[in-house]
Amino acid sequence: MRALAGVAAFTLAAHARAAEDMPRDHGFELDVRTGYAVPVGSLDGKSPLNAFWAGALPIGLGAGYRIHPRIYVGGYFQYAYGIMSGRICQELDCSANDYRFGVDARFYVSQGQSTQIWIGLGAGAEFAHIRANGPSGRATFDLGGPEYAHLQVGGDYRLSSHVGIGPFVGMSLARFGGGNSSTDGHIDIEDAALHGWLSLGLRGVFNP
Repeated sequence: MRALAGVAAFTLAAHARAAEDMPRDHGFELDVRTGYAVPVGSLDGKSPLNAFWAGALPIGLGAGYRIHPRIYVGGYFQYAYGIMSGRICQELDCSANDYRFGVDARFYVSQGQSTQIWIGLGAGAEFAHIRANGPSGRATFDLGGPEYAHLQVGGDYRLSSHVGIGPFVGMSLARFGGGNSSTDGHIDIEDAALHGWLSLGLRGVFNP
């Protein structure tokens, strides 16, 4: 009898430990991500985005709620430090920042005890601030417009039931419709074209 009781106690303890290690399938969720992004597309069909940016170093923050074991909804904010291209800034001292924010959702395709594969989709807005210093002085440009969509695919390796980390790849689709210039005031981009950012990075997720 003692042996049977010991086996039962061990089995219950193992099941309890497994339940503790399982990822949380409901509740608040916070994630932080970073990586490297390269621009695609153009401003107006004649000015490719990579003539201004060679790349960007983004850091993003997301917060939301897992309303279902497979569905997350929330919001995001991302700041990116721009790595300027020599094609435009060959003789100028240039710098740029890019900001994106909006709403997104994730669908968890698979849910293992240690790994989770997900697909994310969202939309929002994008703004860019560019500064250029040269012999004739300093100029700044602020551009903005809608981010029609962004798609991400990634995986989380669960370090515990509360913490996960894993890689992701993403692509955004946006358009800068206009903005402001320190030299010309308000500017409209004629024939504004689609552009985006192709990103690869690492994401950490926290479920309190």
